[in-house]
Amino acid sequence: MKHVMSISLGSTKRNHRAEMNVFGESFLLERVGTDGDAKKMKSLFEENDGKVDAFGLGGFDLYLCYKKKQYVFRDAYQTINNVKITPVADGTGVKKTLEAVAVKYLQDHGYINPSMKVLIPSAISRYFLYNAFKTLGYSVKWGDLAFTLGIGKKAYSSEHLMDFLAYPLLPIIVKLPFSWLYPVGESQDHIVSNFNEMYHEADIIAGDFHYIFKHLPPDLTNKIILTNTITADEIVILKERNVKIVATTTPEFDGRSFATNVIEAFACAMLQKKPGEISEDTFLELFKKLDFKPRIIEN
Repeated sequence: MKHVMSISLGSTKRNHRAEMNVFGESFLLERVGTDGDAKKMKSLFEENDGKVDAFGLGGFDLYLCYKKKQYVFRDAYQTINNVKITPVADGTGVKKTLEAVAVKYLQDHGYINPSMKVLIPSAISRYFLYNAFKTLGYSVKWGDLAFTLGIGKKAYSSEHLMDFLAYPLLPIIVKLPFSWLYPVGESQDHIVSNFNEMYHEADIIAGDFHYIFKHLPPDLTNKIILTNTITADEIVILKERNVKIVATTTPEFDGRSFATNVIEAFACAMLQKKPGEISEDTFLELFKKLDFKPRIIEN
């Protein structure tokens, strides 16, 4: 049995294991949280190096890919820099491929249409998702200044402004402590409804679930959420807020949709390659063979 282990900076409450058989081969997919303990996370990577078939890096990103530029988060690199044998996947390949496929699938099956307004809390880190909506003619706003940097309470539609901010700031941002930019550990479980107006203006809220969840308003009647990974408890919370549809870009495994890093690590284990050795076309071909479709939960 091939073993895929995702080690996450996030909460242990989100831990999950699933076994599956693909093309006659057995896989164990496992997610292990560390409750924000970066030292423990680093130790787990080093202790299991060479003992599992692929690692997922969860709770923060190794790479931030914006258009044709790629930046490396210092905190993430320092966490896995002693891993010498087992491939480490942070989900970048899935973000570039499967997320765009999910948008097209939802439109083709009538769940969404270009008349709907989209909010992506952090579009710079999810540029390929943002671009998938834009390519299909959706009106998209991004909330990076508010959600990521805590500046203001406004979402913007100008991609030129996003470029103006991204190119000079990203080389600096990737050197900052990741906890300054992203909910980690127990902070992932606390909701602070700071940006209600941004949510209410949108029909579709898309992107990283921790950014979406962190600022959920009390009422989300008729909203559609397209995100990456979600637990059963979080689905209940969204239903209580009257969300119309929750869709995940990754499929369901034993009642849970895993994060993009797990899916990419699964691909690495199947193909016995490192993430950088797998092209976008190869990812797409593999996901098509596996018949990966978005998980759709209607309220």
